[in-house]
Amino acid sequence: MAPFSLYKFISEQLTSLPDVDSIDLSGRNVIVTGSNIGLGLEAARHFANMKPQLLILAVRSLEKGEAAKKDILSTCPSGVNVQVWQLDLGSFASVKKFAERVKSELQRLDVLLLNAGIANDFWQTTSDGYEAVLQTNVISTGMLALLLLPLLESTAKEAAPASSPSFKPHLTLTGSEVHFWSKFKEAKNDQHPIHALNDKSKFDGNDRYNVSKLLNLFLVREIGQIATDKVVVNVVNPGLCHSSLTRDATGIKYYGIALLKALLARTTEAGSRNLVWASLNSTKPGAYSSACRVEEESDYSLSQEGMEAQKKSWADLKEIWIKQAPETKEVLA
Repeated sequence: MAPFSLYKFISEQLTSLPDVDSIDLSGRNVIVTGSNIGLGLEAARHFANMKPQLLILAVRSLEKGEAAKKDILSTCPSGVNVQVWQLDLGSFASVKKFAERVKSELQRLDVLLLNAGIANDFWQTTSDGYEAVLQTNVISTGMLALLLLPLLESTAKEAAPASSPSFKPHLTLTGSEVHFWSKFKEAKNDQHPIHALNDKSKFDGNDRYNVSKLLNLFLVREIGQIATDKVVVNVVNPGLCHSSLTRDATGIKYYGIALLKALLARTTEAGSRNLVWASLNSTKPGAYSSACRVEEESDYSLSQEGMEAQKKSWADLKEIWIKQAPETKEVLA
């Protein structure tokens, strides 16, 4: 077990990633959230070239989603069915509406890539009353995963398309190496760390995105324990990329990120290869991958202290999910 190091970060960033190992997704359905721009767009483009039965771009802005669809269709084989569905992770109502539509219109779900996320370093709340990064990256993402997990599991029981008979349904979250840097002091100082993260007086903008990515790791570990072994559940680090994720960063942080990007960032297409790799390859439940291979998580996340933080966070999140979406109670049981 080794801590994250600057050398490892630079080494990974300078490593050429393998080309996407394309498989035939004929007869299979794929959902990519946050797919109108950046990593999500490029990942969706890769999936489109694998000829799925249906590719859903789950986006907040339908207008931007339609532009992304047009872009994807201009570069993929003719006849691919790409649809744009609205999803706003800043709204629990939108998450539940999206999940209901998926369950009512799809008979199967083979890849659920939960990529959407934000990286504000300032305090902002959603209409539901939660800090925006916390709700978008963690609470709503986890809620959507739980609401659609039963469909992934029922898909695993169905006859597989002849084009890819051994492929298992995948639930993949976009995480980040920044989870290595998370202080997560809320877990050290409070028995209810998720509630503490929603307290403006305790807000640490410099650590908020890092914490959200640590919590993504906790999410897949816990969901991996309740999911059937016929569904692959994992989290992936795309690496530092030329994406718009940090567009809302401010001050010194903005200029520091800009400098790092200028020196070391991958293209969004290269970064998206990590997302696609994790969405197509079988890994152990709750695995963390980076540079198109399974890697070890942070020392903190593997420590007794980290495990306790995971346990407390999961308990808080379960309470919120069951209150906001009672149907998750059966999945969590």
